[in-house]
Amino acid sequence: MTRVEEWLAAHRARYETRFPVVWRTVMEGLGGAGRDRVWLFGAANYFLRAGGVRWGIDPVVKHPKLLEGIAAGEFAALREVAFFLLTHSHRDHLHLPTLQALAAYPARWVTPHFLEDAPAKAGIPARQVVLMRPGETVEIEGVRIHAFNGRHRDAGTNLGVEALWYLADTGKRRMLFPGDVRDFDTRLMPRPGRVDDLFAHVWLGRRNALNPCPEPFLTQFAGFVSEMDPARVFLAHLYELGRNPNDLWTYTHAGMVMDALAAARPEIRVVIPSPGVGEPL
Repeated sequence: MTRVEEWLAAHRARYETRFPVVWRTVMEGLGGAGRDRVWLFGAANYFLRAGGVRWGIDPVVKHPKLLEGIAAGEFAALREVAFFLLTHSHRDHLHLPTLQALAAYPARWVTPHFLEDAPAKAGIPARQVVLMRPGETVEIEGVRIHAFNGRHRDAGTNLGVEALWYLADTGKRRMLFPGDVRDFDTRLMPRPGRVDDLFAHVWLGRRNALNPCPEPFLTQFAGFVSEMDPARVFLAHLYELGRNPNDLWTYTHAGMVMDALAAARPEIRVVIPSPGVGEPL
């Protein structure tokens, strides 16, 4: 076992212990009052209290005891969640056991048309499901949700999956969730207009995470963020622990992106969120 593999194994073990603490901290914050916030609780899984509305994106919980607690109604904050957004089918974003545990809650499920079978398989009532296609809009409790075609295939290939971007507009904030982007050709991207917050998932090339200079992807990723023109960007999708070391993005890679943005667009505020910590919106 290499040193990198040893480090990753130790990090996985620590995370297994820490995740229940992160989850319970998020649930406590989500159920509380105060200013709007966003909580990262996995590599790329979110809860938000925004516009006075509670909602989530790609809920994934892989701890059996926590899933039992969710299904049993242990976490009161989940009863206040108005909706969940689903983005694509990868296992770190779509987890049927989590959807099954949440099926008894009243939340709506904003679901890409290409994932229309997932809620039914999880036992979520059809009346709670909103199927979305690129170009469509739905409003739930005052939050307008716009869907755009995702960019989750490697440039010039069919390697990847279908995905949706979402723009959530509370009337006071515009938040863009492009999910996992693999093709940074901005000529082919949606043009959602100026946004307050961009939630960007770090990716600097397939099997390229151990490259000390991950170009041209570093420049391309920073260019994508710059082109979306946010006031603030959250850099996430770090420490997705199911990955091999050469595909695992860490705070080091997020720091590279931060440095590139500081040089090119210093006016964009960069946040690298920690799981469980509520970041003010």
